[in-house]
Amino acid sequence: GILGCDPEEFACADGSKCIPGRWFCDTSVDCLDGSDEPSSCPEPTCQEGQFSCKLSGKCVMEGWLCDGEPDCNVSNLKDNSDEDPSMCSVNSTCPAGTSPCKDFSCLAISRHCNNVLDC
Repeated sequence: GILGCDPEEFACADGSKCIPGRWFCDTSVDCLDGSDEPSSCPEPTCQEGQFSCKLSGKCVMEGWLCDGEPDCNVSNLKDNSDEDPSMCSVNSTCPAGTSPCKDFSCLAISRHCNNVLDC
């Protein structure tokens, strides 16, 4: 490309910028043209406690499911699969401000990501 990127960097196909090489195929679009996330990227495998978004393939924390905030979106791809009403309404009888644990108990959203395993 036009840019002189360092060997450990990836040059966006449109020549707009250099990004860290580890950002290539990381499921997050960093180049304006999306060239860092080609369709040839391997399918991401989510870890334990993560949800695999239906369209974007992004991995989001299970605690983020049905929290009223779409977390699966990536730049130009709208993916609300973590807020799918068919999944959320069936699986959750939790009041606002809480989210369901796997055992269907409800956990306050304020207790997410506090380094304490509550669910």
